[in-house]
Amino acid sequence: MNSCSFSSVCDVYDGGIVPSLNSPLASLTVSNTSFVGCCRARNVECTGTADNKKQPGRQNITDNGTNSFTWCEWSESKATGKGETYSDGTSNGGAIFMFGQSSATVSVSHCAFKGCVAYYAGGGISCYSIKSVEIVNNTFNACASETWIGGGVFVFTISTCVRISGCEFQNCMARERGGGLNLNNFNVSGTGCIPAANDNGESACVFDCNFTFCSVVNTVGGGMRCYGIPIAFKMRSIQFISCSTAANGGGLCFRPEKTEKPDDGFYCYFLFFHECKCRTTSTPYGHDVYYLDYYSSHLHSNPFYECYTTNSNDKRICYVYNYSSSGSWAYQHTEKKDWLKDKTIYVSVSGNDNLESCGANESNPCLTVKKAFEMCEIQISLAITLMEGNHQSEVAPIEIGEKKISVIGKGKDKSLIGTGALSSVGILFSVSTGHLGLLHMKVDCNSSANPSSPSVVVVSDGSGSLSLEDVVITTSKTGGYVMSSSVFVVVLSQLSMVGVEIKDTNITRLQFCETEL
Repeated sequence: MNSCSFSSVCDVYDGGIVPSLNSPLASLTVSNTSFVGCCRARNVECTGTADNKKQPGRQNITDNGTNSFTWCEWSESKATGKGETYSDGTSNGGAIFMFGQSSATVSVSHCAFKGCVAYYAGGGISCYSIKSVEIVNNTFNACASETWIGGGVFVFTISTCVRISGCEFQNCMARERGGGLNLNNFNVSGTGCIPAANDNGESACVFDCNFTFCSVVNTVGGGMRCYGIPIAFKMRSIQFISCSTAANGGGLCFRPEKTEKPDDGFYCYFLFFHECKCRTTSTPYGHDVYYLDYYSSHLHSNPFYECYTTNSNDKRICYVYNYSSSGSWAYQHTEKKDWLKDKTIYVSVSGNDNLESCGANESNPCLTVKKAFEMCEIQISLAITLMEGNHQSEVAPIEIGEKKISVIGKGKDKSLIGTGALSSVGILFSVSTGHLGLLHMKVDCNSSANPSSPSVVVVSDGSGSLSLEDVVITTSKTGGYVMSSSVFVVVLSQLSMVGVEIKDTNITRLQFCETEL
């Protein structure tokens, strides 16, 4: 073969040419021939159903191709090699590892990753130097990076599209950076992703995700770390609940790649932080957020749009930027408490729903939880604080809809919420596509209006999600009745529970995520 040219030739097995020599004496001589952009292009596809998830085993993908995983699951899948480079397929990506092909894409949706571990990067998923990554509507539970980065997911050097959306990261851990999610150095712009229901095809985004009890042992980004992010990058509708790190950014650490700001000036929209912290006893930099702007020699404007926290500490956010002093460079640390807004609506058994601004502070609380939801000024990323007492005065279901709301009590022995005065089948919360968090409280599944009737605390059309933390679920006998059936949760797409106790034999039916327990 002489003076030939092969350009962008890809095949399932080999790119360019595949010689087939039928005799041991046969030979092929190739001279003055070029191969440009040739590759193997093997497509991996795993498709299960909501009721029957596939278990494909650990995936080590180093070929070009279109790779898709839908309704699949991995349990305790591990990458146990001891390599310490991102290209090592034995030590990165406990369940899925992808590396090094310019045309390779991966889509992971409606999948579950439980207890997956990588020695180096990406306890659940590791994607390095490929074209496109879309990780949508998945759960990562107790996944970990043993020595380095990205407890749940690690994404590095992507050329076209990075979309992380609708994911739950629960109890994920990394040794050094990004307890739940770590995104690194991807140079994308414009609208590289195919538009989805909740975005316009942004080429780099993290939307509608929850990080609960994620942590980093040593350094930064207990929930999420985004390093070297492009101007096009957006974060929207994300909750960080009880995430932590030993050093900086208990909830979030991020650093833009360039000095320019986005057109509207914002990277972060509708973020919510609750009880995130830096565990250091010396100088904590950003219990909620650690924002690094290494390339700027001046203080940028606020990059947060309608972002909220329940943390009143002055060190809840730390902004770091370069400044010149006597010809040498150093870093200026500035606490910017006002960049994250205080936002919680207070509810008390002695409150008053008729006050024009009820719930704005502890001195003027609302009386009912339903009224508190009405007082929420935006649809996502807010908190409602239950003061001590028995909150069972609701008379109609509370519609969550598409909102992301956390209802936070003062303790499971101090704040009680229940179906109370609800008549007939008592439905307390109705969630459609939103998320409800119930934290630090007792939940009573009993309707005093009709105590022999079953009660439902949370009902959903199947796409809503719920998280429970430090909660006691119980029932009470009223008027001599013993409830024959008490349903706590009905049909949820995602559920996380931490420190949940179930008491009383009256609770005879619990239904979680279409599965009766």
